[in-house]
Amino acid sequence: MSSLACCKGDIDKGTPLGTVETVAGHKTYIAKPSNLTNDVKLVVIATDIFGYTLANPRLVADKFAAKGYLCLVPDLFKGSEADPGMMTAIDNLSSEKSGFGSKLAGFGSLLYNLPGFLIKNSVDGGCKIIEEVIAATKTSYSVKKVYVQGYCWGGSIVIKLAQKQGLVMLFVQPPCATFPSK
Repeated sequence: MSSLACCKGDIDKGTPLGTVETVAGHKTYIAKPSNLTNDVKLVVIATDIFGYTLANPRLVADKFAAKGYLCLVPDLFKGSEADPGMMTAIDNLSSEKSGFGSKLAGFGSLLYNLPGFLIKNSVDGGCKIIEEVIAATKTSYSVKKVYVQGYCWGGSIVIKLAQKQGLVMLFVQPPCATFPSK
């Protein structure tokens, strides 16, 4: 996580279209393109601290699938992701419009949630999960290229993975407004 800004935000509206399956022993949201070909272009999304169950990364995965990519969002935290309610608390903490009580509640939420998350989760653990998911997917599909996209906490994971020779062919940075060229 690079800053408190990674804890702020909103939950996107929409209904994800993919499915949750187990890949390499990890729960993974999978968004498949309607025309899955033999030369699969794989996108793996490394989430922020709110994890793979939040609608936000799933809706991004659906956008990639609509563009012809097989997109996976693995559970990097095995159920220990941060509570999405922390977004509002952090928004209150950082807002100039918030009163003392709201700021105190935001600070309390941060103190309550963040240490446990940091103790249970590591960037190296996230890297291992993504590497295992990529390896398993390569054995199930004819993967031509692997793209990885990371948000905040996941960005640290992607930077480490991008340094490994031959694992990730392209590092895609948010926002998801542009897609990798086929």
